[in-house]
Amino acid sequence: MPVQRSEHNPILRPQDVKPSRPDFEVTCVLNAAVTRLGDEIILLLRVAERPIVDDPQISRVPIFDPAKGELVLREFSHADPHYNFSDPRGISGPEGHYLTTLSYLRLARSKDGIHFTVEDQPALFPATEYETFGIEDPRISKIGDTYYIDYVAVSPNGIVTALASTQDFVTYERLGIIF
Repeated sequence: MPVQRSEHNPILRPQDVKPSRPDFEVTCVLNAAVTRLGDEIILLLRVAERPIVDDPQISRVPIFDPAKGELVLREFSHADPHYNFSDPRGISGPEGHYLTTLSYLRLARSKDGIHFTVEDQPALFPATEYETFGIEDPRISKIGDTYYIDYVAVSPNGIVTALASTQDFVTYERLGIIF
C-alpha cells in the first residue's frame, strides 16, 4: 500500500488542543497511536502540558499525587543553588529529578484521517503511583472487540510499560504494568 505524506502536515498542533485546566498550556502533541473505530479514524495523542508561570525566576512542575487523587504543583526558585534548571525539560535536585511537563492521552476523531476533532478532556490521565510524572507514547492493538492500549508510565520509580483496554474509546480499564 503506498503511503503519502499529507500536504496538511502537521495535522494537529499544540494550539489545536485545549489545555486540561486553565492555568496550563499545551506544549506538545506527539506520538499518537492510531486505529479505526467504525467509520472513524481514532488518534490517541500524547499531550504534554505545563503550568503557566509569569515569573521567570520560578518554575512549577506538575506531579500527580496518587494519595490525594489529584494533580499538585511544586514550585522551585531559580535562586535556590540546590537545583539545576539547565535543561528546560526537567529540574534536578537533591531528592531527584522532576519533569517540567505532564503528559497524558487525549482522543481525536476524524472521518478522513486529516481533519481531526480533539476531545476537550483527557482520555487517560495519570492515576497511579507509577504515573506521577505522566503517561506517554501509546500503541493500540485490537483483539476481538477489545482495543488494548500499551503506554509508558513515568514516575520517580522509573519508566514502565502499562496496559489499558477499551471497547468504545469512552470508558477505559487499566490492566496494570506489563513490563
